Amino acid sequence: MPNEVIGNIRESFNFGIIGPALVTISLVLYFVLHIGIRWSRRLDQVYLPNGSFYAAALTVAFAAFSISVMMPIEVSANRATNELAANGLQSLVRAARTNDAAYDGFYPGMNEREAIAIARAQVVQSNTRFLTSEDNRSLLRHIDNGNSPKRLNVVLVLAESFGSVLVDDLDLWVPGESVSPNVTSLGRQGLYFTNVHSTGLRTVRGLEAILTSFPPIPGISTTRRPGSEGMHSLPFILRDQGYATGFLYGGNLMFDNMATFLGGIGFEHLWGRPDIAEVGFTTAWGAADEYIFGEALRRLDTLTADSRPAFLSILTVSNHRPFSFPAGRIAKDPLAKRRENATTYADWAFGEFIKQARSRPWFANTVFIFIADHGPYVAGAAQVPIDRYRIPLLFYAPAHIAPARIATVGSSMDLAPTLLGILGISYDSPFFGVDLLRVPEGQGRAFMDHNYVVALAKGDHLVTLEPNRRTRGYPYKPGPKPLPAEEAPDPETLRTAIAVIQTAHHMFYAGEYHRVVPTRIVPAKP
Repeated sequence: MPNEVIGNIRESFNFGIIGPALVTISLVLYFVLHIGIRWSRRLDQVYLPNGSFYAAALTVAFAAFSISVMMPIEVSANRATNELAANGLQSLVRAARTNDAAYDGFYPGMNEREAIAIARAQVVQSNTRFLTSEDNRSLLRHIDNGNSPKRLNVVLVLAESFGSVLVDDLDLWVPGESVSPNVTSLGRQGLYFTNVHSTGLRTVRGLEAILTSFPPIPGISTTRRPGSEGMHSLPFILRDQGYATGFLYGGNLMFDNMATFLGGIGFEHLWGRPDIAEVGFTTAWGAADEYIFGEALRRLDTLTADSRPAFLSILTVSNHRPFSFPAGRIAKDPLAKRRENATTYADWAFGEFIKQARSRPWFANTVFIFIADHGPYVAGAAQVPIDRYRIPLLFYAPAHIAPARIATVGSSMDLAPTLLGILGISYDSPFFGVDLLRVPEGQGRAFMDHNYVVALAKGDHLVTLEPNRRTRGYPYKPGPKPLPAEEAPDPETLRTAIAVIQTAHHMFYAGEYHRVVPTRIVPAKP
């Protein structure tokens, strides 16, 4: 939405200084080029007949366009260099071709039957039983978590941009500075997964992975694609179990098609900025986190008033540029508009939320989940800078979940299966995620998306799938360090990546990942 984007720019930068400087530079350039501009306007009159000139111009433009499209996408092994050097027209054409296009023909592919078999093998666990034959393109299976489900409330906090590089005891990039004391303290008291990765770099990717357990197919997130309505999801499963479901966001729910997506995957109630009763501080993105959490407490009081358990998802905003927050809450300057300061405020607001929740009657029967929607930003030369995808995942319920610290490699799309396992809920679904508590040591994996590239980290290898059917490989070791030099893709990891992403793309556009197939879904062309 223009209001959020323009407002964010206005609040993030000092246009009292930048604006006049840009105007001055523009005027200087105009006067320097003025003679050339006047000459070019008379060119058709001086040198060529009008029709011939335009024909020549179109020929030159077509030739330039053709050369641009045929030029190599990359000029270096450094991702950042390639992005800076990318031709604008070439990038535009590339985006138009791949943003929401068919997988086949643009990305590496394989035999359909073989792909389905590999994709099914990736989700098999000790408590799963497939409900369709191997001939069907389906991951639909029954997950047996027993017959005694815990009817606990679930509060899911999706923390804006709260990557592991902003967590004190994980990958903190500011030595000696405490940025997230509350998350760190609660991590010692809960079930803490320290090697989980986001599937992308946008909030919509986080919503897609966390709520529908779907991998990042190339292009835009399914959150923004026509046909997302009716996808299998965590809200649908919890509604089947009798839960009241709600989603609370401090900003505009129309942004990035969130309202349509969230309503289409099973949330009964959607609350945005206008629904927050008390708001004392806002940015272009919405209400500051403390006011979002204050509203969450009120909503939980209402949702838990009857016999139904509640599932409330909360999406925060304060850890997003312009990094502004109310003064007097923490011992850091809000006027500095510094990311680490905003993170400390977001951490404080979450800690206050848990502190106030402890006095509520529903606290003892509630599971609190803290996970970042994605990391703060991407840096480095690697095609997929995996160290910036690591995010914290914490399950906190003192009366029900024993503290533990688990280093299994996982993905944000594993949250739903892991939660349902903790709750002891048996269910049917085609989720691409798995229960992290049932993953054998060393067998974890993580899918990630960056622009038009999809990556899979598994075992000792990471592979990427890229447009023009290109692939790459890297040696992979869990941790905060960037990937080492490129090497040939590991064949088994590459086949797994192709199989899963190809199958996911085909399933989405065939309506095979849906409880109810939307009438407006458009199958991708083969």
